[in-house]
Amino acid sequence: MIRIGKPYVTENGDRAELRAKVMISGDTAARFAEETAGLPNVSWLNTYDYPPASWDEEDSSLWFAVPAGYGKYLCAERSDAFVIAFLWYAMVTGSDISFEAPLSEKLHGGLTRKLIPALAKDGYRAIKLEGPLSDEPVWNEGGVVTGMSCGADAMYTLHAYGGEDAPEGMRLTHLAYYHAAYMFPFVEPPYDVDAIIAETERMYEMPTAEHES
Repeated sequence: MIRIGKPYVTENGDRAELRAKVMISGDTAARFAEETAGLPNVSWLNTYDYPPASWDEEDSSLWFAVPAGYGKYLCAERSDAFVIAFLWYAMVTGSDISFEAPLSEKLHGGLTRKLIPALAKDGYRAIKLEGPLSDEPVWNEGGVVTGMSCGADAMYTLHAYGGEDAPEGMRLTHLAYYHAAYMFPFVEPPYDVDAIIAETERMYEMPTAEHES
């Protein structure tokens, strides 16, 4: 079983973080290491990024960080982000997920009736999502955002929902660029988020052109 506590927002220097305590049983963590040991391009994950290897029992929390100015947009009223984050881990290990804060009913329906049944094969197990549900609206400023990595999925989403013919209420107004520098060779675990961001910005910094007047 994977248990997700109630999310909360905290400040950490110039970042705002959405955090939740996560409890993972020892047999679940051991099963993940065993199941992923032979998977090409995945086995390194259980060395650094996933429990049990990277799990601090004194501070077993998962977090998402944004610049402090965007902290008010972090949603602590729902467990959505944390259930999604652990879905792959849960299906690999066959572990149900329980959550304290409500999960959005629309997301719950999409996962339990469509995505989980479709993925539950070839080593992935069907799992249950246990906890309160809600269809009550959460405060927002009316924007529609999607992650933008500039990969195929992200670009298709932009193509499908970025134009005037996008369904009402789903037309994109913002893109969230995710630093995925941990995928690049210059980064060595354990990861320092601030160092990754600084190095990524340095690598992609455009030189300032000098023009004669």
